[in-house]
Amino acid sequence: QFSHATAVEQLGNVRLDQGNLPEAAKLMQRSIALMTPLAARDSLNPKWQLALAHTQFWAGQIDMRRGDVDAALAHFEPLVRVSGRLMARYPDRVAYRAEVAYALNNIGFVHEAKADARAALASYRAATAILSPLVKEDTNTDYVVALGAVHNAAGVAQRRHGDLPGASPETEQDLPLQMDHPQRETTNSP
Repeated sequence: QFSHATAVEQLGNVRLDQGNLPEAAKLMQRSIALMTPLAARDSLNPKWQLALAHTQFWAGQIDMRRGDVDAALAHFEPLVRVSGRLMARYPDRVAYRAEVAYALNNIGFVHEAKADARAALASYRAATAILSPLVKEDTNTDYVVALGAVHNAAGVAQRRHGDLPGASPETEQDLPLQMDHPQRETTNSP
């Protein structure tokens, strides 16, 4: 069942890449339906838990592309919960901490799309609080990219909502990261 659910999610991602959002959404919902009973059966199986959360994430991405920010938020929030539980159970697993930060960053985008700057900034700051220590303890460039993207997102959110003095320090946080890691990609999302 796990393999089948994973295959359905992968096909959903192919449809998403092709721009076929209705079919991608159907496939993600099918994968969620297959994965949910597995995750409920074994709450200590990190592979099943994270697979369900990732499928929820992709369903949220589809919702964002469709402009349905409330549905996207409903899909992004499980990734925070699942990753948070995994992070608490396996505190030495850096990847679980990163998952929480990535989810919080996406939730910040949703709040920003809803014109809720306060909630967006709270999500971005929570993500920064997780990613900053990761960058110091792990050489994974993905974490540096993600941290820079979160700082940029926070700065952009503050500028859009009229807080120019608050935006500058956030935006400036990314510059030292770029200089220390020149191989970094310049995307604005982790």
